[in-house]
Amino acid sequence: ESCWRQRHRDCDASPSTMRTLLLAMVASAVSVGAYQQNVSRRGWLGKIAAASGVAAAAAPAIVQAKELTLVPATTLYAEMIDLKALVGEGVKGNPVQRVVENSLVPLQRAMDKNPNNTPEASMNAAELKGHMIELAAAMAEPESAGYAPYLSKSQGKMYDGGKVERELEEVLETTVAYCKKMDCEQLFMAR
Repeated sequence: ESCWRQRHRDCDASPSTMRTLLLAMVASAVSVGAYQQNVSRRGWLGKIAAASGVAAAAAPAIVQAKELTLVPATTLYAEMIDLKALVGEGVKGNPVQRVVENSLVPLQRAMDKNPNNTPEASMNAAELKGHMIELAAAMAEPESAGYAPYLSKSQGKMYDGGKVERELEEVLETTVAYCKKMDCEQLFMAR
């Protein structure tokens, strides 16, 4: 007894049976004129579903794609310079987190995934990731302790924006070192 005739029992279809079923669906769609040369994938699948008697709910849903723009690494670097200055002036919390997510994360990803990286440039990208981990830890300190004024022992410099400002400075220094090795004007990322 074939799967087609087992209407009231579970049917475990083999891969060859599934291929046959798919071919039958395509053949029925073509035979009723559902096939057109220039039709979208969604339209084509919808017509196959209709021709084979599958409910419209099984057709794929419309997905709205987010519009992305290409941004050079130098633009993201400039945004990080502005962020460091704002943190030094007292900005903290969600605004800082948003800029880090929208600028620093894509910048590090682009630096890391650049197919033209030299071994030294790859090291800079990995170093930047380490600074991002330290930055996230500083931003997550309870009661905004990461934004409290901080005296760097290694630099002997006072940071009004705290450890967050210091880590942003490290991010900028690492990015400059990377861009000296690679042409950051030609390094683009989508966001």
